[in-house]
Amino acid sequence: MKKLYFFILWFLIGGVPLIYGQAASHEELQSLFEDSSSIQWFRDYKGLINNIENVDISLAFDGRNCKGYVLFPKSGTTIELSGNIRGNRLDLRELNEEGLITAYLTGSITPGMIQADWENYNHTIGCKYVLFSEKESKKIAGASKKKWVKWYIGEIAHEKLRLILFHKQTTELSGFCFNETGSKMYTVTGKINDDNSVFINFYLDQTEMARFDGKFKGSSLIKGTTTGIGVVNEPLQLELENEIYLTETSYQNFRTSIEILTPNSRDKDFEKYINDKIQPYLEAVNQKKDKSGFSESDIPQPADRLSQRAYIYPDIRFVSKDLICGNILYTNTWDKNDKTIPFNYDSKKEVEIQLDDIWNPKINIRDSLDHYFNSINKSGFSFKYFNLTPQGIRFYDDLNPLFGRNDVTIPYAIIKRWTKRKSPIKNLINED
Repeated sequence: MKKLYFFILWFLIGGVPLIYGQAASHEELQSLFEDSSSIQWFRDYKGLINNIENVDISLAFDGRNCKGYVLFPKSGTTIELSGNIRGNRLDLRELNEEGLITAYLTGSITPGMIQADWENYNHTIGCKYVLFSEKESKKIAGASKKKWVKWYIGEIAHEKLRLILFHKQTTELSGFCFNETGSKMYTVTGKINDDNSVFINFYLDQTEMARFDGKFKGSSLIKGTTTGIGVVNEPLQLELENEIYLTETSYQNFRTSIEILTPNSRDKDFEKYINDKIQPYLEAVNQKKDKSGFSESDIPQPADRLSQRAYIYPDIRFVSKDLICGNILYTNTWDKNDKTIPFNYDSKKEVEIQLDDIWNPKINIRDSLDHYFNSINKSGFSFKYFNLTPQGIRFYDDLNPLFGRNDVTIPYAIIKRWTKRKSPIKNLINED
């Protein structure tokens, strides 16, 4: 099973070593100009799209016009570029074989770097390009920092806190912070800098409650000071409790873009558990990718550009010493039906927690839930999924692209009346 999973990932990324050549030769670039003798320079750049997908660009410039090619190495797809440069301002258009504009690439260019925004022909899809010259290519590794989820424990104002941090973008952090009893839960945003300094904001109901300035000390400690949550410049030390790195898999051709984040955990049983859950969706994406090419007689049209897109990524909502809870979102553009794959994993017993493991069989749980939903003016609320959280059990349905998820969290103070004596959530229930 695991061998098949890795084969699918290997096939998705093209099954080739990640060593790239030029997007085009000097001869190919010269052929784009009516007078190739006017060309002032040739440049090759290598980099990343959205900090994930590899991309190469080769350009030539005659003092006014800039022409070239963009190459997506994993698929071998090459698209012509044409536009101009004014100072450091880059303005390029992707062109199909009929000369129709399929996308725009605008931003800044220097001999060592391109930073640009990509948008499709009607400006409804966008992404970020960051590329470097061969001389500056070592910076690509710095731009492609590892993605991870880490959870820390600390104490401030005699209150124990657990902090979950997500690092999915180059400098951006997000996550959750909650106290030990689960009575308070903060949304977290922040930034991490190249010098390992970190800045974090804590929000409660969209109101900023506290700020933290600190620095990573090695791989398992963050030290700094906090202002807010009832303290002023209070020292705070956060110790690493566990971590999951997110492995990136991506693929792009003219029509298709695929981005997948899968966990790479110290807990190999959890890693296998998650990978087994997403494998059917990996297979579906792989099958669609195989059908995304064009016949020799077809000319890709502007509306085809990235018309097929798929994403798979985990959203970890709660962790403790023994629990990892959240969901995996699988979304694509071809069947317009997002898939939610929930998980509530007991890392101590290496099993998934089901609702039947929690409820007392002598209780009519459906009636009890309906009665609670009615009491909070959620009459008729139905759910497909659940997650354990610091505050209670969160019940929720599928993601609506316009309205988000319809969800209800029932506090453990209520839940405890319905649970088994040896319920797997007994340590979460506040018996005060």
